[in-house]
Amino acid sequence: MIKFIQDLISVNGFSRPGRPIVDVKAVIIHNIGMAGQTAKQVRDYWAGLASQDAMDAKPDVSASAHFIVDLDGSVLVAVPETEKAYHIGSSLPDPESGKIYTDLARQIFGEYAEDPDTNSPNRVALGIEMCQLDDQGTISDVVLNSAAELCADLCKAYDLDPLTRILTHHMVVGWKPCPLWMTNHPEDLTVFRFRVSDLMHHITDDEVADAKNQ
Repeated sequence: MIKFIQDLISVNGFSRPGRPIVDVKAVIIHNIGMAGQTAKQVRDYWAGLASQDAMDAKPDVSASAHFIVDLDGSVLVAVPETEKAYHIGSSLPDPESGKIYTDLARQIFGEYAEDPDTNSPNRVALGIEMCQLDDQGTISDVVLNSAAELCADLCKAYDLDPLTRILTHHMVVGWKPCPLWMTNHPEDLTVFRFRVSDLMHHITDDEVADAKNQ
């Protein structure tokens, strides 16, 4: 069973805008990008972005996610899942399509991935950050187990197919290798998705084995 730690960021313009989620069309998984960093450190960094409210110059950093899976497997809740977080906004083009956001993102998120100046997939997706062990983005089994359980709970709650609606950050924006390990080892994303589906539906060991061989 997951240990949840509620440590919500105060409402501010750069990490918790306080706007409601319109719908939940996908769960997006990320890694935090710094080896050994804890969920509390990540959450406090996001909270600190609120200080940009007092700056005259145009701020250029917005970041957050709803959940952070810590190194010990506990899950810190930083933004309520009923609210928008800043985890898959983009102003850079996807290398394959040449557009902001990937073709897959436009297929899944529709109008929320069409015009980044007026809309964002952040309005229709939940974000999960995973703490990593090293600079290669290795995620421990403890973290992966909690992330899979959390994804299973969210997919059940929002009637999402884990095999198609658990996405990486990279799959949405196209240019950022996040989570780094799964971007470089996409077969591990497949295994993770099947692990989530197994938690939801008790998929057989043969199907999990087939996923590993794809």
